[in-house]
This record gives sequence, structure tokens and C-alpha cells, in this order.
Amino acid sequence: MTDKRTLQTYVDDVASDQPTPGGGSVSAVVGSLSAALGAMSCQFTLNRKGYEDNQVEVGEILSAAKAQTKRLLLLAREDEEAYGAFHHAFSLPRSSEEEKTRRRAAIQEAALGAMEVPLDVARRSASFLPWALRLLEIGNKNLITDVGVMAILAAAACQGALLNVLVNLPSLGDGERKVQVRKEAMQLEETAVDLRDRVLRKVHESLSPVS
Repeated sequence: MTDKRTLQTYVDDVASDQPTPGGGSVSAVVGSLSAALGAMSCQFTLNRKGYEDNQVEVGEILSAAKAQTKRLLLLAREDEEAYGAFHHAFSLPRSSEEEKTRRRAAIQEAALGAMEVPLDVARRSASFLPWALRLLEIGNKNLITDVGVMAILAAAACQGALLNVLVNLPSLGDGERKVQVRKEAMQLEETAVDLRDRVLRKVHESLSPVS
């Protein structure tokens, strides 16, 4: 999404018979939209009457959210490129033992790249879910449903990205790195789902106050 494609063109590309952009790229775009909603909540809080006490913190969240929005769009493109390298590695010749060895090494290297990009997406998406909780407390109350959508999208981006991490793990072979990544993936998903649910409970409580 860092090129000149419009949203419609990108959606059409996703819906095409080409392997990219796929779920990894889409997860990054969803994460970017989540951060953008966080930025919007901040924009409607800064310099607004009744929210004077937390202007510095809201400004900090706004700057961070804008940065994440841009970075996740870059990761959407990087995910497409990483998958292209992974696909190419599998197409390498394997007639001789030397070619097979070279192909296995290329697949492992490409798998690492194809795994690191969505892992970055998952980490970033999970990391700004606490912003949603905080914005429910200090942000513009008229934006609570937008913050709720922000949390839903952040968790979805994290979970979607992690699927692309897990599918590439077998290509790494056995080793400590594989164990560490699987453990981190489980922790990231657990954290993201927990924070999303906490945000949504607070949103629903606000929308349906006890009379």
C-alpha cells in the first residue's frame, strides 16, 4: 500500500487470482486502520473543552499512532515482497544434491523473512491496544465506538499476522528460535484478545449504562 494504488485497486488485487497481496498484507492494512482510528480519537480530544488535563498524553498517543499508521502500511508492502521471495525459493531447481542444499537454505532464509514481517505487524498491533483502553478514559467520549472498532481491528490484525507467522514456522526446522517465536505468538494473541475484550466491555458499559 505504499505505492500509488488506490484502495479500490488494492481490494481488487486482493480479490484476484494472484498470491499477493494476501492475508499478511491485509492484516498490516487493518492494523494501520486501527492506529488511524486511535489518531482520530486523539484529534477530537486535543484542544477540546473538558479534556484539558491530559493534553500532553493525548498528544503523545497521537504522534505514536500516526507513526504506526505509516509503518504498518509499509509492512503491508514488505509482506508482499517477502512472500514473493518465499515463493521464488520453492521454485529453485533441485536436481542435484548441491541444488537441493542451496534450495533448502534459500527456503529457510525466505521463511525467516516471511515470518519476521507479520511478527512485526502482530507486535505493533498488540502494542497499541493499551492506547484504546487509555483513550476510553481520557479521550473524547463521543468517539468511544471508534475506539471500540480500533480495538477490534488491532486484535484482528494481530491474530491475522500471527497465522502467517505460524504457517512459516515449519520451514525454520527445529531449534530454539522456533520455540521462542511460537511462545511469543501465543502470548501476543492472548494479550491482544484480552485487551480487546476489556475495551469492548467498557464500550458496552458506556453504551448501556445501568439505570
